[in-house]
Amino acid sequence: MKIVSLLINEDVARAERKFDQATADNIVDLCREYLVVLFEYRSHLTNLPQIPEVNFAEQSSLGRTLAEQSRMAVTAAIGVTETAEDLVEALLRSFTEVSASDAVETFNRLGHNGSSDWNLDGSLVRAGIPSDGSMTDSDAIETAKRLRREAYVEQRITFLKSSDTDTAGAPA
Repeated sequence: MKIVSLLINEDVARAERKFDQATADNIVDLCREYLVVLFEYRSHLTNLPQIPEVNFAEQSSLGRTLAEQSRMAVTAAIGVTETAEDLVEALLRSFTEVSASDAVETFNRLGHNGSSDWNLDGSLVRAGIPSDGSMTDSDAIETAKRLRREAYVEQRITFLKSSDTDTAGAPA
């Protein structure tokens, strides 16, 4: 039963629950906290003392099978944890590393202020029709960061780049 308690980690489960209940105001902090817990868990799994090596001459077929399945379970848990880390890291980047062109993409995708025709014009981000609004690129970036957090928390909409989904698997 010890292998089960190693694989089902309460700290990871607790951090995941908190992350799943995040708000737009605390999602960035909870991403960082969840990443710390995932990293510690993966390190623990990676540094586990070797599951007992089996002396094939002395062990039964059942003993060898159980030892091999235990090794495979640990390897699978490490893989799942790495995938979760990659996804949370990609989400965190999508909330914090936003350019003016990313802001335009966010506004258009979400139909910000009723427009899906936003564009970058020098240091301004403008809606297609001038009366629809414009803002400085720095204001647009901050607004886009907030909108991305809200879209993820409320609807699980992500703004992962293709390079993020290559390592993180399918977007959440």
